[in-house]
Amino acid sequence: FPFIWMLSTSLKVPTQVFSQPPVWIPDPVVLRNYIDVTTEVPMLRYLQNTLIITLIPTAATVVASSSVAFAFARLEWRGRGLFFAILMGTMMLPWQVTMIPIFVMFHKIGSAFYIFLLRQFFLSIPKEMDEAAIMDGANPPLIWWRITLPLAGPALAAVAIFSFIGHWNEFLAPLIYLQRASKWPLALGLI
Repeated sequence: FPFIWMLSTSLKVPTQVFSQPPVWIPDPVVLRNYIDVTTEVPMLRYLQNTLIITLIPTAATVVASSSVAFAFARLEWRGRGLFFAILMGTMMLPWQVTMIPIFVMFHKIGSAFYIFLLRQFFLSIPKEMDEAAIMDGANPPLIWWRITLPLAGPALAAVAIFSFIGHWNEFLAPLIYLQRASKWPLALGLI
């Protein structure tokens, strides 16, 4: 229903948008609205910016989170439990608390939630697969790349979807960080 209402509203003249009672079927149908939105506002530029700030961080999040989760789930090293507890502690900090230090440092660490999700999935993969790969001469990065990642397709897809939606819908970060309108994503360009 919201999509149908949005489509109907996009084809109305301005006086019909907020009229009471609501106009369900536009009369006249105004296709010119679609041309106006791309000529009066750099909507295609905003879309391009949105795709750049969505696709690149999504890919980086999937790679970084899966490699860190692999280290927590499959490798034995001293302090692993402590570092994982610290990582989980970062999930208790809302983004608004860390946004100023991030702005100052121009550095943002990956989401602890994605690492946790992937770690839990990696723990469900039998260790015998790693042991067999080690017997065949594989090292941990090769095990991660050739065995763990192909088996973790559903979990990686979930991380990619969550990350994509999170970056696509982000409003506050671009509002704070981006000073020029030519760099705005759709979320800012629509206001």
